[in-house]
Amino acid sequence: MPAPEPADPEAPDPTADPEAVAAALRRWGDRHRERELDRALARLEAAGDLTEVQRAVVADLSRALTDDLLAPPLAAVDDSEAAAAYVATLFDLEEA
Repeated sequence: MPAPEPADPEAPDPTADPEAVAAALRRWGDRHRERELDRALARLEAAGDLTEVQRAVVADLSRALTDDLLAPPLAAVDDSEAAAAYVATLFDLEEA
C-alpha cells in the first residue's frame, strides 16, 4: 500500500473560523481604504484648497466603495468554514 501524500502546505485550512476571517477581511479593507484615501486627499490638496465638505465626501466615497467591494467575500465567509478558508487564502489574511 503506497504512503499517503502529504497535505498541500498551500491549501487553505478547511476549518477557518468564519468570524475571525470576516474580522480580518474588514481590517484588510480598512487598511487599504485608509492608505488610498490618504493618497487621494494628498493629491487633491496639492492641486488646491480642499474644503472639509469635499474631504468628507471623498472619505464617504472610500467607505462606500470598500463596503461594496468586500460584500461578496464577506457573504461567502458566512456560508461555511471552507469558504472562509478560501477567502482567507485569497486575501492573504494571515491573522484569521
